Amino acid sequence: MLMILFSAVCFGQETKNEDKISGLFENYTVTNSETITGQEVEILKELLSGSSKTYDFTGKKVAFVCGSTGSSIVDKKHFFESNKEYLFRNGKKISNIGFVEVNKKQWNTCYDVIVYYWVKIPGLIPTKSLKQRLNNDCKQTAAAL
Repeated sequence: MLMILFSAVCFGQETKNEDKISGLFENYTVTNSETITGQEVEILKELLSGSSKTYDFTGKKVAFVCGSTGSSIVDKKHFFESNKEYLFRNGKKISNIGFVEVNKKQWNTCYDVIVYYWVKIPGLIPTKSLKQRLNNDCKQTAAAL
């Protein structure tokens, strides 16, 4: 009996979270801004609500990575659109999503944080290759400006 009650409470909380995310996505449009907008901060906060850590994404430059090993770098538009599509198609958010704070000096990068999703290994252990590609991405962005 206790297990049924626990399941009902957990399911009810999860449904409320998905409803809130759906509402946020309904009015969302992707911007070309390199940094995260207020609307995107709210969506990220809800998508990451199951995480044991919190982070203030306001005005931060975020790298998005996906793939079984977390080696595919995707743009902000792809990240938000794929999460929106998955939520509306399946009625739930992606379960394997998280973030890693970046030491910008140690990594020699312009990114503040990495958000990962669809990564098979729990958590993300950034490889030397990923660090180098993020650094190159920063150099290309700076050169384009």
